[in-house]
Amino acid sequence: MVGYCAGDQVAAYVETAAVGEMFPDVPLFLTPTGHIILPLNETYSTTWNSCPEPLRSAVEGGSPS
Repeated sequence: MVGYCAGDQVAAYVETAAVGEMFPDVPLFLTPTGHIILPLNETYSTTWNSCPEPLRSAVEGGSPS
C-alpha cells in the first residue's frame, strides 16, 4: 500500500502487506504538508462484519445460501 505526497517534491510512503496480515494504517495527504491516518483494518473489519452472510459466503468462495 502506498501513500503519495505531491508537493514541490513527490514522496511515496510504502507499507508492505502479505496475505493473512492485518491492513496497516496509511497516510492520506490532504496538502503537501498535512495528512490524516486512515485505519484500514478497522474500516475493513467493520464493513465486512456488517455484510450479510450470503454475501460473505459468496466472496469467500462458497455458494450463497
